[in-house]
Amino acid sequence: SHDLQFGESFVRFPYERTFTLTNLSDLQARWEVLANPPASKTIATVEVRPEAGLLEPREAVEVRVVFATQRLGRVELPLKVRIVGTTNPGVTLKLVAQSVGPRVEVSTPALDFGKIPVLQDRSLPLVVTNRSSIDAHLTTAE
Repeated sequence: SHDLQFGESFVRFPYERTFTLTNLSDLQARWEVLANPPASKTIATVEVRPEAGLLEPREAVEVRVVFATQRLGRVELPLKVRIVGTTNPGVTLKLVAQSVGPRVEVSTPALDFGKIPVLQDRSLPLVVTNRSSIDAHLTTAE
């Protein structure tokens, strides 16, 4: 099996990689990417273009893979390419990513309100910046 690395990936954000499929034989080869079971969509979604094709002898094709993790942590999902009409097991790529959530930064690690007289309000600015390619959902507690 070969790994197709997606590195650190924001959860539910699509990343694209390519791999090259080469026909090393002297015969035409029809190939297809096999679909993963529907349950795998809870781990990651995968789109492949093209999904199938015919390779002439010694010809190569570049295959585009769009991969989006659906849960946090290390994610591995097989991508199987079958050679049609042979007993050859084909090729299995392992799609690998470290799925992470949003990254936010705050302008200060602590807010010092000092002494506040009873029944008076005081406000201080706090800037929260999303450093991610995905939305960061924030809430405040009273």
